[in-house]
Amino acid sequence: MQKREVPMMRVVQKGGLWVTLDNRRLAVYKMARHSGKCRDVKVNLVQLSDVEGELRKKSDSRVEGLSVTVRGTKRTVHADGRVTEGPQLSDGQLQHRADMGGHWTQEQLQAIGEGIRDFEAVVKQVLGPSAKLVRAGSFMKGTDIAGESDIDVMVFGAGPITEQQWNLIVSGIKSRGYVIDSVNPRCIHVTVNKCLVTIEFDVVANHRQGFPPNKEPENPFRNNREAARAVRNIKLDFQESGEKGFSGNDIEQAVLNGQKTLQQPGLGKLIDAAKAALKSERAQQLKRPRTAAHENDASAGTTDFNTPIGEGSFRKVYKGQYTQGIRAGQAKVSKVFKDGKEAYEDQFFDQGYSPSR
Repeated sequence: MQKREVPMMRVVQKGGLWVTLDNRRLAVYKMARHSGKCRDVKVNLVQLSDVEGELRKKSDSRVEGLSVTVRGTKRTVHADGRVTEGPQLSDGQLQHRADMGGHWTQEQLQAIGEGIRDFEAVVKQVLGPSAKLVRAGSFMKGTDIAGESDIDVMVFGAGPITEQQWNLIVSGIKSRGYVIDSVNPRCIHVTVNKCLVTIEFDVVANHRQGFPPNKEPENPFRNNREAARAVRNIKLDFQESGEKGFSGNDIEQAVLNGQKTLQQPGLGKLIDAAKAALKSERAQQLKRPRTAAHENDASAGTTDFNTPIGEGSFRKVYKGQYTQGIRAGQAKVSKVFKDGKEAYEDQFFDQGYSPSR
């Protein structure tokens, strides 16, 4: 069957929103788009006054149309085109799921606390008593998944950190019996195998420049538990479905934006809206024409900082791989300033690199 054989959906504007009167057709098109069978469809715009009675009968959605439940079945078509079987979870069930997903055991929390205290002792020993570590990332925000998310801690208030000091921090952590997986100019990745899970720590300094006094990492989820629970639910959904390519930051921003645009969010509605926004943005990225600008839309990657593949007058070049975003799995390079180098002149941007072979 071709799209032209299906009667066009009727769409009407109401309250500043575009609403369809043909929900089943909308569900079919969402499923087709999700499977890559179609992108855009033509619609028939109608006047509200002509269909007001019919629209009133069909306006029974409790989620502002973000999902369509097919009558007579247990099938629900979500805004991003996914199809789920069985009854939808209530907001209370979603809340419980998120809380359980972020539940570290008491033993695990104790191991995390011990690690943070040990790392901070090393940082103070190397950088002085005014230096400290602060929680950061999803662990600070309460959007983490227990046993899966890294524990991010940031070096705070220490000012610029030299390469020698950074190496001393690395050796100090090793001397306390911790296993260091990798080190780069801004992050020390440490693993602790305890309590049946691998706890991964990222000891981070912002390009080894530290953080200015009185400017600790912000937490937009501190008094916003609904948003934090929405993020956890989306992470759990993607984990269960095996879907990759969305960073934790991508998910967090989609949820926060969804809260701003939805009139009465509710947890289930917020989750569906954020997922739809993520998928829509991904689709738009794939449709954009490529330019010479740096628009690779990749949000995370790994880099081998042990062996530079080239260097210029100001920076060294390292090879790695994108792990998230639409270029996941592809090669990337990272360019890092050499210690003591600062560049404010045009000549810095004109000088290239001499890759080693």
